[in-house]
Amino acid sequence: MSYSSQNDACCPISCAGMDLIPRDLFLVKRCVPIQALCNSLNFDLFVDNGNLQPSGVITFVNKTTCPDCQMTADITDNGVITSYSIGIESSVTIEVSNLEMIVIECNSTVQANICTGTLEMDLQYKL
Repeated sequence: MSYSSQNDACCPISCAGMDLIPRDLFLVKRCVPIQALCNSLNFDLFVDNGNLQPSGVITFVNKTTCPDCQMTADITDNGVITSYSIGIESSVTIEVSNLEMIVIECNSTVQANICTGTLEMDLQYKL
């Protein structure tokens, strides 16, 4: 079989000349470590200035092993705040379409306990 271009060999239909991924689309993958006292204080992990409107998937991994450490994430997406509870040694994956803010809170009956984990973000946004 003969192909008119390399693009024809890679694509089931000719995609030569098509802009499949816009040049102003940026893909960002980040892994943010979480280590906080379980003292019920909130801290911001992500705040969008309102211009980026990132979309994609975020995953919280709670690596805490203390028996009563509870991690809570408040996600603001498209102007709506949703709370997620991430249990001990578990994870939660969330799809977002216009991520505005991520706030984490760690709770325990012993405030000296340390909540550990990661926030993994696989986001895309346009400039």
